[in-house]
Amino acid sequence: MSAIKYLKIKLIAYTADSYPGWVLCSFQDVKEKNYEFEEKVPVVTAEYYDKNTVYPQEASVECEILNVTGNIATVNLSKPLGIEIDGNSIFQVFTDQLLDS
Repeated sequence: MSAIKYLKIKLIAYTADSYPGWVLCSFQDVKEKNYEFEEKVPVVTAEYYDKNTVYPQEASVECEILNVTGNIATVNLSKPLGIEIDGNSIFQVFTDQLLDS
């Protein structure tokens, strides 16, 4: 099973003004471990966010679904966007953390 969906994330803070603007993003896996990564604002939302925005904000990031067992999905964040966190790109999350678009 390989499909593209969107992982719900939280935007925690605006981190850089360099074009097009960068935000600190966060999500939790099934073991409630928190992961953070920086990404360009337009990659995670169509909204305009900057240093004056009140955080946190809801957003999402594309991911590849590798497997679903019950209510747990194994996702790959390196496809299609190349996101890695501490050298890892594959995470297990709950299916209710995923969106179709």
